[in-house]
Amino acid sequence: MKDNNPAMRDFPLARINEKKHPLQKDKYKVWPLMNFAVAVDDIELKMTHIIRGKDHMDNAKRQKMIFDVFKKKYPWTFFIGRIKFHDLILSKRKMTEMINKGEVSGYEDEKLPTMASLRKRGYSPNAFAKFAEHQGLNDVDKVMDSKEFFTLLDTFNK
Repeated sequence: MKDNNPAMRDFPLARINEKKHPLQKDKYKVWPLMNFAVAVDDIELKMTHIIRGKDHMDNAKRQKMIFDVFKKKYPWTFFIGRIKFHDLILSKRKMTEMINKGEVSGYEDEKLPTMASLRKRGYSPNAFAKFAEHQGLNDVDKVMDSKEFFTLLDTFNK
């Protein structure tokens, strides 16, 4: 409660839901929230290293607090920046709207930058691995356009 950051004070670990779950029915009433579930998973899986988006820095602090309660060593954690595309639609909600309006035929439509579409266009998993390696891991956000992205993917897809 003394943390300078109010987001770190008394954060919720679970929610109570008395409605029937579609699969579990009435079996459970208490459901873990993300920070608790992730911390427990990391402990059970004996994680030693974690790579997360830098937007999860506060969550990592919360999860470290949970590790401390269980007297477990917190894994080495690294935060990476995002790659932002200023001319690609990456929102699933917007893609679904486009599909529902008939602007595209589905998630495999080549007008969409989905993995299904890119696979259909012939891009290999190795091209994405090489792209990630080329971009490097650091906490700086990057902005690129689709032309640069596809030029790099084409280069790495050989």
